[in-house]
Amino acid sequence: MSDLVKIKNLVSDKDRHGNVRFYIRVRGCPKIRIKEKPGSAAFHMACSKALVEAKPTKVQAKHPKNSLSWLIDQYQCSPEYERLAPNTLKERNNILGRLNRAIGEYDYASITKRDVIDLRNANADRPAASNKFVKILRYVYGWANENCLHDGNPVTGVKLLKSKGPGFVAWTIEDMQAYLAHHPHGTTARLAFLLFLFTGQRRSDVVSMGWPHVKTSNGRQKLHFTQQKGSTQKPVVITMPIGKILADAINNSTTGEVTFLITKAGKPFSNAGFGARFKSWCEAAGIYGKTAHGIRKGVGGLVADGAGTENEIMALLGHSTHEQASLYTKSARNEHLTTAALRKLDTQISVLFPEKSPTLKSHS
Repeated sequence: MSDLVKIKNLVSDKDRHGNVRFYIRVRGCPKIRIKEKPGSAAFHMACSKALVEAKPTKVQAKHPKNSLSWLIDQYQCSPEYERLAPNTLKERNNILGRLNRAIGEYDYASITKRDVIDLRNANADRPAASNKFVKILRYVYGWANENCLHDGNPVTGVKLLKSKGPGFVAWTIEDMQAYLAHHPHGTTARLAFLLFLFTGQRRSDVVSMGWPHVKTSNGRQKLHFTQQKGSTQKPVVITMPIGKILADAINNSTTGEVTFLITKAGKPFSNAGFGARFKSWCEAAGIYGKTAHGIRKGVGGLVADGAGTENEIMALLGHSTHEQASLYTKSARNEHLTTAALRKLDTQISVLFPEKSPTLKSHS
């Protein structure tokens, strides 16, 4: 039965007699029954044939043709959409559902840039959510262009709203000290923190990280994995050494066969389940308002404080643009430049204050 789990879109149920029935189910398409003996060559061939037959062209439209909801239906049945990572699919389904409720009845060919801007501004009090609307609409119309369903893209030129506040709050050294002081060696709570600290990765990557990602090269262990975010579109592959502190934590903690971090029941964490658990670990250590992503942000800041370059931060955190990395280096770079400027000023005006340095010496 383990081989069956690997077959894409294979689902099963039981009839009233308790017999297991297998189907190939593709989003928006009728289920196709697979009657051959499970696990046999004929079974696998039947599954492959069913996957080919279950094309979007067989989908019965649930919404009026030419409505935005109809276009979204077509997009969600496309091979490109089906290949998205599970977490991405879950989030995108949610946003597309909200778009359907908001403007789904509109003729998608008549939606203008002004309509998109109005939709964006209607949710301006929640800029992150508003920006997701814009981004997802851009994907939908981009797909429509590529598949000859539309010529224009009303999202072109629509700018994203600036987020309010600093976003995720970065962890300070004091936060980190408090957390480690509360959670002793060998605990899952401590291992989780050290994985974030020494890899700088997102929650989705740390939760799925485990022994299959450990590779040995020239006698040294390394982590080698593909980041979950964008893994089906623009995959980012990360390779980094496992330092002694992290290696000791992994080897001296209870881990799973697949993932390092496991629940009390011995199972891998879900992304959301881990978020709730990590929050409780933080609050137990007296840390409030800080998230796992804040450790990632703190790591970027610490590297920048150590005069790390944008390229170094991009490699560690898996950023694809210098703009992302510059968020971490800008403040640190400004501080280094300010310090350098004050040192030069100090030299020039020291004659005015011969008894002591007017600017920096008291702080050095």
